[in-house]
Amino acid sequence: MRVRQIALLVLIYSSSVLSQEDQDLEEHQLLTNLTSENFFSEIQKGDWIINVCHDYHWECKDYNKKFKSEQFFYLSDYGNVGYVDLYKWYYFTDYFKAPRSPTLLYIKNGTDYYEFEGDANDLKAIVRFLERGYKKLESKKVPREKTYLDFAQYLAEGLCEGVIRGISILMREIGLGDFHYSIQIAFIGAVIFAHYAFVAWMVRKLEKEKPE
Repeated sequence: MRVRQIALLVLIYSSSVLSQEDQDLEEHQLLTNLTSENFFSEIQKGDWIINVCHDYHWECKDYNKKFKSEQFFYLSDYGNVGYVDLYKWYYFTDYFKAPRSPTLLYIKNGTDYYEFEGDANDLKAIVRFLERGYKKLESKKVPREKTYLDFAQYLAEGLCEGVIRGISILMREIGLGDFHYSIQIAFIGAVIFAHYAFVAWMVRKLEKEKPE
């Protein structure tokens, strides 16, 4: 009889442990790790509550555990829930400002976002913000994803700036007059025009090659 009771207790305990593991797994599936590779595609899939944190900081490590816990589980009632690790995606701050760690962002419809300015540990305050508080704030536009064309433009602008600076130094050194200065201005204008014409041509070419 005692053996049966012990076996029954073991079975009940095993079932409870399994249920807890299943629950933890379900919670982790609801929390999406957003990276440079999937961020801009994922945020088009509805509204998002995003924890922006630096996993290398102990404050963020502690908060991330809380953010993944059952306490924050029902934030998913207000949208998709995700997190960005600034240690792995440092250039996230080129798109969004993260003035403190953690920073909570609320992205609506993939186009506009709001920053929660309250205590990130106060779950009730976060819920009030998601329900109506964000409406009192001015929305900001989600920036577009940068492409290699942006990088090419950055390099071209740097090149133009270098050429302009070099010509200016040369003109000062050889002491040329106003006529030569006018030639310099005309040349600079031609370089800038050629740069933007090239970028525009590349954009049109890529648009034509884009699959339907």
